[in-house]
Amino acid sequence: MRLIILISMVLSLQACASLLREHTACNQNHADTNIQSLMNAACSGDRYAQYQLGVAFDEGDGVETDPALAATYYRLAASVNTGKSYIYVPGAGKVPGYVTPIDNGQAHPGDARAKYRLALLYKEGRGVRRDAVKAEKYFAAAASQGVTNLE
Repeated sequence: MRLIILISMVLSLQACASLLREHTACNQNHADTNIQSLMNAACSGDRYAQYQLGVAFDEGDGVETDPALAATYYRLAASVNTGKSYIYVPGAGKVPGYVTPIDNGQAHPGDARAKYRLALLYKEGRGVRRDAVKAEKYFAAAASQGVTNLE
């Protein structure tokens, strides 16, 4: 029972972190209709749009640079989707609670280019706290998908 409660708490914390991240990135309005269109697509889960927004806010491509917002969009694009989420179903009567998998779409390893660019932000400390360990983690993840530089 304690294990089920612990799993439920961990899953709830992950969901809260995900909602907070999306809230930050998805409750933005932009005067440029192209950027706003990308934002709408990004908040619907479009990894290409998420990556493009990361690049735009990272390099100032048509927008004012905002490395922290770029990191948010890169994280969204780089995130791994296993195709499953797990929820805790509380017990009712004599039936105990349990954890059940929910299919949430096709599995995706995350965008390798976004992982590489996010690694650069961590390495340089732009928009995020400098963190060599996270930088190496993202560089390795990008390399495992065949991205070792910005071509």
